[in-house]
Amino acid sequence: MSDRTRLIERALLSAETAAGQRGGVSAKFHAPSVTVVIPHCNYSEFIGDALLSVREQGYRNLACVVVDDCSDEGHRERLEAEFARHADDRFTLVHMAKNMGQVHAIYRGMAERPSQFLCVLDPDDRYAPDFVERMLAVHLNPHVFCPIVSCDQYLLKIGDGIITATQYTHGPERMGSAWEESEEACQAAYGFHRFLPPTEAGWHWSTTSSMMFRTDALKLIAPVGPLPYKGQGDSWCANGAHMLGGSLLLRQPLVYRGLHTRNDFIGNVIFSMWQKPEREGVRHLSDAVKIDVVRAFFENGSERYFHREAVRGLLLAQFQGAELHKLCLKVPQAAALILEEDGAPATFA
Repeated sequence: MSDRTRLIERALLSAETAAGQRGGVSAKFHAPSVTVVIPHCNYSEFIGDALLSVREQGYRNLACVVVDDCSDEGHRERLEAEFARHADDRFTLVHMAKNMGQVHAIYRGMAERPSQFLCVLDPDDRYAPDFVERMLAVHLNPHVFCPIVSCDQYLLKIGDGIITATQYTHGPERMGSAWEESEEACQAAYGFHRFLPPTEAGWHWSTTSSMMFRTDALKLIAPVGPLPYKGQGDSWCANGAHMLGGSLLLRQPLVYRGLHTRNDFIGNVIFSMWQKPEREGVRHLSDAVKIDVVRAFFENGSERYFHREAVRGLLLAQFQGAELHKLCLKVPQAAALILEEDGAPATFA
């Protein structure tokens, strides 16, 4: 075994394994609680393997909440049958009284089984057996902590097998570059490939199922009232958590993203990094969701956890041009903060 391999294995030593090595009263301190929320609406034909992949996780201080967001009767009945077949006493099934969409379903599940860390698994995706263990190890590295960790994904044809071992499309740009060397050295030394500060705008992550969040961060951006879209759970949680403190990336696939004819975003025919991966008719709402997240941040009074100049600088980094204009029009608290000059508030026309 090479020195580099030893460093990687040491960096990725899980919190649970570390706990077992300590023994005594301190052992339980190194295995924090994790909840997996599976938001479900009319996807019952896929959810069996998703449930099984949670049950087979090596990490044990784990709960799972399936939140059914008013599925049709047939899907609801099939969901209940699959839940009965695969769940154990760590699993809870919750039925929403009203169809509120994915974001509200995530927060409903989070409230049902409170924990320190939260994962969101789409019903048509599956975890590798060590997903929770390894993602938690990145969160608990002794160098950087932040609200979100994201890993890479396999693309899996439902009913067949994997067709790629990465979700990212910038692989050719990284190969043999200083960028790749830097990330590999970071992973070997620290257990993660890259830290992105909260001021870095853009989509940095894979999709919903590849993420693990700090629950306390998500509470700061809890939605207040109904939202004008039913999906966008990953956009809400990823953009919001990132703006609260940055992201850690692990460039290793620990999730199987299911491809089929009913995906909300990605198409079913994937063959190249140069193709357009999304299906026809997809609406890109990430910019609008970011604005709604900032509104929720202020409506929850979450600015009290930050210095005003830090929030102002973050908003100016994340929103520019027309998007900054929209933010100021839709979120008066953000406009007042952004337009402050030498402590004097200004107005936005």
